[in-house]
Amino acid sequence: MLFRSTNAIPVLLEMMTDNNGDYGRLASSGFRALGAAGRPAVPALVKSLEQSLVYYQSRTYTNNDIRPGGACMALGGIGPAAEDGVPILLEWRDKDKGPESLDALLALGEIHMHPEQAVPALIADLSSYGTNSSSEAYLLLTALGNFGDQAKAAVPSILPFLNSRDDTVRATATNALKQIGFNYTRAEEK
Repeated sequence: MLFRSTNAIPVLLEMMTDNNGDYGRLASSGFRALGAAGRPAVPALVKSLEQSLVYYQSRTYTNNDIRPGGACMALGGIGPAAEDGVPILLEWRDKDKGPESLDALLALGEIHMHPEQAVPALIADLSSYGTNSSSEAYLLLTALGNFGDQAKAAVPSILPFLNSRDDTVRATATNALKQIGFNYTRAEEK
């Protein structure tokens, strides 16, 4: 039997302040391993993302700051138990269109809570990418698929990705539609 202890949470949070990122990535993996047991860390991770918005323009962080991408990945690793992080993840998605935004999108899909807020935002982002934008489309399609039938409104936005030149994007669109519960025929792709 595997027991997950929350004793590691303070150490993982400390590791996430590592300047070169190696310990931060390990800490994110630690939160993924803890899953729902990592819920006690959610307030600290949310607070770090809120504080990071203050530094957003200058991109200046102190040695004690948890980097936004790491906080997003940790929240995603905690999964649905990190639902309190959805509002700040949506805010990061709006503010930053760089790597942190992609981390926030991925975390939204892994948490897959508050679909009334997250799904319209994910649909809007998906609509802004072409069908051959592989990494962004992959993340958005994966995130929408994780919402299951709560993402039915995304079906019209997902269908064009079935015709992507990128095999991974096509496969991810197909999987997202299946997760959502949409049954289609090849004729509907055209």
